[in-house]
Amino acid sequence: MKPQQAKELILQEGRGEGGIMLFLRMGRDPGPVRMHGLIHAIRMLFNSMGGRYKIERDVAAALFALGTEMPAQIESWRRSGCVWREDLVQRELVRLMLAVESVFEGEWLVDDPPGAGGMTILVENCRKKLGTLERATPGALILDLTSKAEEPWVRVSPFYPHGGIRSLTRVASSPGRLRGSGKG
Repeated sequence: MKPQQAKELILQEGRGEGGIMLFLRMGRDPGPVRMHGLIHAIRMLFNSMGGRYKIERDVAAALFALGTEMPAQIESWRRSGCVWREDLVQRELVRLMLAVESVFEGEWLVDDPPGAGGMTILVENCRKKLGTLERATPGALILDLTSKAEEPWVRVSPFYPHGGIRSLTRVASSPGRLRGSGKG
């Protein structure tokens, strides 16, 4: 993610019509992938500032909304009886608030959790439209891993024939018998 993309994502999530703040106002969990992507975007913005303390007003307003209104919305819904995902309340929200504070303090305050160098993987139904996935997970890398995918990702499909090896399946009516797959 480039700094400009990070800034756009922060603006969209903090002040946009389809952003995280709208999800929370409706009492909906934005999900771990979206939260991780937002925290990553804030980290990219922080890194791009290079110790400068100048920030655009609209970005500052979006960060302020994320750092103050988001916890208030979650707490308000919790008092109304809404049960939130434990990771959202205990980890992701805390990391987000610290990330926002980091931008204004000029020092990164977030302890990256073990494995933070890795990535979150979200598996979705192949019938979902690309636009729907992009709106639900802004900034995410979306890959088709089906038998209709492009190279090299088609190789991940369970139906991809690896070196002439055909997959075998059990014949339900005959214990001990195997048959070749139709696609291998």
